[in-house]
Amino acid sequence: MTAAVEKFNVLGAPAPTARFSHVAIVEPGYRMVHIGGQTPQMIGDFEGQVDLVLANVTKVLDAVGARWEDVAFVRGYLTRAEDFPRYVAARERFYSKVCDKPPATTSLIVSGLYHPDCLFEMDVLAVVPAK
Repeated sequence: MTAAVEKFNVLGAPAPTARFSHVAIVEPGYRMVHIGGQTPQMIGDFEGQVDLVLANVTKVLDAVGARWEDVAFVRGYLTRAEDFPRYVAARERFYSKVCDKPPATTSLIVSGLYHPDCLFEMDVLAVVPAK
């Protein structure tokens, strides 16, 4: 379903500092799937939490008939700025396996999430064909 989302970077805009697209355009005839904040249901190190969240998002995508190529936008929430390089590295490794063109992405450093041991959360916008 890769034709559902056109992803690209804009010439003249600052080059992405990591693997993400500046723009993701959803083509007509598709429904948007908003995947609410996915958090790790475990306590552990940051990388383990990110890997678990990515696996959970993949399960949700599978359940709605979508793949990572169908993801238009990802928003990652981190509670510690020092984890940002590890998040980018984990995302790079993961995206290189699951999609040719990565989604548009925003990353935020927040003061806290639902549980004090939760270090990472992600919400996602994907698309699926109209019924």
